Amino acid sequence: MARHSTLNEGLPKPSPMLGHSDGPAGVYFPGRDLRPWIELNLRAYHEQTQRVQHRVDRSNTAWQVLEDLAAQLGLREGQITALHDAVLTGCVRRLRYEHAENLTTQQSGRDLTDLTTRGLLTAHGQTKGRYYTPGPGVPKSLVEAARTPYTITDPYEA
Repeated sequence: MARHSTLNEGLPKPSPMLGHSDGPAGVYFPGRDLRPWIELNLRAYHEQTQRVQHRVDRSNTAWQVLEDLAAQLGLREGQITALHDAVLTGCVRRLRYEHAENLTTQQSGRDLTDLTTRGLLTAHGQTKGRYYTPGPGVPKSLVEAARTPYTITDPYEA
């Protein structure tokens, strides 16, 4: 059983197993079969582990590609953070970038303006509502890879 998932999806629907009971919920009966509950918990653990591993791999790959791009263009390492957020989440805001890199408002504004001028970010909106998305200078393959759904496999499927 394989399921497709993206980072933007909400939590999965509760398993029908949660409603399964040989008696009243919350009451221990020595004869009750606990195997379905244990299987549910182990499956959930393994699926969550796969999601986290995918996110870490995706983030590392994006960071490496952006580091190479930054070296070619002479960008500061801090500016990679803004590009990384824009690629992985779809957008970045000045305040988030400012706090992530511990910059002043003027420094973060200059960095984002520089990235926009270079075509690495595209600005949307005005003043407080402004946000930035990946621009035409960011490799399309990187943006597509960041948005590609991944498959979660069932480790217990026979």
